[in-house]
Amino acid sequence: MAWLDFNSITLADLSQEFLDVWLTSNPTTARCLSAVIRWAFARRTAGKVAVPTKRPGLPSRFIHSDELNQ
Repeated sequence: MAWLDFNSITLADLSQEFLDVWLTSNPTTARCLSAVIRWAFARRTAGKVAVPTKRPGLPSRFIHSDELNQ
């Protein structure tokens, strides 16, 4: 919200382009942001924009069967 205010952008004016610019410089906050975007869209204070979801990667650590059975 502070970024929107600093750039003189209202929620109603929030476009996918603006959102993508913000996400490029703040990638770790996308998860929290999606709830705010859904809330604003449901109340018709923001347009339809999408926050990309990050899928979890493949496992990087595998345990041995002996460790599994403990």
